[in-house]
Amino acid sequence: MPVLRTLFIFVLLITAFIEAPAQICTGSLGDPVVNIDFGKGLNPGPQLSSKVISYSYLASGCPNDGYYTILSSCSSCFADSWHILPEDHTPGDINGYMLLVNASFAAGVFYVDTVRGLCGGTTYEFAAWALNIMKPTSCSGVGITPNLTFTIETPDGQQVLGTYTTGNIVGTTQPKWIQYGLYFTTPTNVNSVVLRMKNANPGGCGNDVAIDDITFRPCGPQVNASLTGVGGTTSEICEGKDTVISMTATVSNGFNQPAYQWQFSADSGVHWADIPGATSLQYVRPSNPVAGKYYYRMAAAETGNLGISSCRVASNLLTITVDELPAKRVGSNSPVCSPHTVQLTASGSGSYSWTGPNGFTAFTANASLPASTPTASGTYSVSAINSIGCSNQNSLLVTVLPQPDLQTTAAAKACDGAAAQLQASGADNYKWYLLPDTNKVVGTGSAISLALKASDTLYAVACIGSYVNGCTDTALSTIQVFSKPTANAGPDRYVFAGDSTTLLGSTGKYDTHYWTPDNYLDNKLSLTPKAAPPVSTQYTLAAESNYGCGSASDDVLVHVYQAVTIPNAFSPNGDGINDNWQIRALESYPACKINVFDRYGQLVLQQTNYNTPWDGTVKGKPVPVGLYYYVIDLGIANRVLNGSVMVIR
Repeated sequence: MPVLRTLFIFVLLITAFIEAPAQICTGSLGDPVVNIDFGKGLNPGPQLSSKVISYSYLASGCPNDGYYTILSSCSSCFADSWHILPEDHTPGDINGYMLLVNASFAAGVFYVDTVRGLCGGTTYEFAAWALNIMKPTSCSGVGITPNLTFTIETPDGQQVLGTYTTGNIVGTTQPKWIQYGLYFTTPTNVNSVVLRMKNANPGGCGNDVAIDDITFRPCGPQVNASLTGVGGTTSEICEGKDTVISMTATVSNGFNQPAYQWQFSADSGVHWADIPGATSLQYVRPSNPVAGKYYYRMAAAETGNLGISSCRVASNLLTITVDELPAKRVGSNSPVCSPHTVQLTASGSGSYSWTGPNGFTAFTANASLPASTPTASGTYSVSAINSIGCSNQNSLLVTVLPQPDLQTTAAAKACDGAAAQLQASGADNYKWYLLPDTNKVVGTGSAISLALKASDTLYAVACIGSYVNGCTDTALSTIQVFSKPTANAGPDRYVFAGDSTTLLGSTGKYDTHYWTPDNYLDNKLSLTPKAAPPVSTQYTLAAESNYGCGSASDDVLVHVYQAVTIPNAFSPNGDGINDNWQIRALESYPACKINVFDRYGQLVLQQTNYNTPWDGTVKGKPVPVGLYYYVIDLGIANRVLNGSVMVIR
């Protein structure tokens, strides 16, 4: 006996050091009576009551030993020794908070909370999710690990209803949430309990843990629900079909006096409503032809507790899907204007068959008639059947409206300052736009007049024509604006009789030109003809627009002067022969100026207007025999004559 007793005690001691699995309910669960998820919001979350947690609050993502914080996410802390947590335990819980604890140097209880709203004499599952946030390589690979103990006790602390120890929660290479829990039974007439969390290891390098989603749920016998005749938990039927579905449930032993209640949910099981009168193990669902997804379950509890949600458990979900009939809704983009595409649409999935005017057929839910014409107007019908045999027929009326065939003046011409005329046809209404400005209407009606001022410019004008049915067409016209003709005969010209000069005329680039009279011109059609009239003559340059924009003219005078003959010697000796320097025809130049210089550059004669021939004297005294030099400015067109004359005695 002593040997057996010693062996039994040894086995108990060994067992105490083996990590026990989570004591999660193996029967059916009810809805959470309590769900402590710490709320949601922006970092950091609000401070907890000091009555609940003994650690100090830190509004930071990286609390030190003996501190905690409330966060929806955690960045790398303490030289990247912690995991990065982008969210709390619940996937998709946007900005959901979690409790992040850095253990105190002294091991002990750090979290105490009272859970209310329970039922006496009822079994509950307690569960919580925990995560060792420290990386396994931190603290040289020997960091302290969290070791949590969850204890459920009566409010007076006199009775421990359940306890569970996680053992050392070792670090993982990737963040890993683990659910821990236990189940317990409340004493009769006890409807609240106290939850205590204790960390058996001290703080230091490591022992950092995240906790989230603490739940208390009723735990009871196994409740299984199924669909009669289907043998499963789901059924799919057609909308509008009179289908009655029966449900049945089984409940394992565990209740002394079980009571039952079938429930219904329209939001995927988020909220449940009791079905009046459905309080037996069987329930016949009335026919419901409306499309949608419907959820059912059966709740069970001890008689007297069934009406209290915190006392009852629930079965698995039964899902009934009422499929909307295929092609229940059909539509199109009708009316459309030819030649635009008609789009046909039908709702739902399955096989489709369209028929319509002009032998149209299609075999997809959404079909199209490209480049449609008014002959495509009419009724289009569709037959459809989905994967479970729901069939339907539908139809719709399609209208294809004729589009205007807009015709406009292909090209127009206008003179600067005059109006261009544009014409359009083929529509009921018209709007004209001077491109590129498509926001300003420059005219309405089938005919418009546009006064455009910029000469030698090609304008683009768009016309949008529409029918009263709203269909439109667009055409483009161009307007070439031509400048009015110009004529410039050039400056007056000066020439000696027998010589020629060039006229310097110019006109616009769209003009035809000619000179009048054409006497003594080498080419009257040239802008720069050579002119050699024997006497002074006025010529006129005439210009006419090639595009009907009028005519213009300008005059030029060709001045013709007689040739001046200058003797190169004379003998002022009083013999009556060649005594004076006679310059023939010089009297024809009344503005002429005569200057004569000796060989030393001294001025010996200066005369304006040729009135008296030079007699070879200066101030009444004869000049010495010799060669003299003259400069004669005729006073016209910068004509200057120069040379020398010999005085002989």
